[in-house]
Amino acid sequence: FDVVAFSLTEADSSSVAGRHALADAIVRAFDSLPTKLRVVATLGLIEERPHAEIAEALGVPIGTVKSRLSRATAKLRKELDRLEVDT
Repeated sequence: FDVVAFSLTEADSSSVAGRHALADAIVRAFDSLPTKLRVVATLGLIEERPHAEIAEALGVPIGTVKSRLSRATAKLRKELDRLEVDT
């Protein structure tokens, strides 16, 4: 997804182990999010749904969606940094 960009060394990007390690780190980072943030992040970052659609589906104001996306992105970056994944 394009909100949190990842950079790998050339060796890592060509290795299956490097790709699996990155995928595992992303899954762990998403799993670390509180449920409300994880749902909005999944819909917005992974499924790339519009904010208005997310707001309608969850029954919350669009401002809440934007706030949750912002908080989720910050937490994902922090968790990926903690897991030592380049962002």
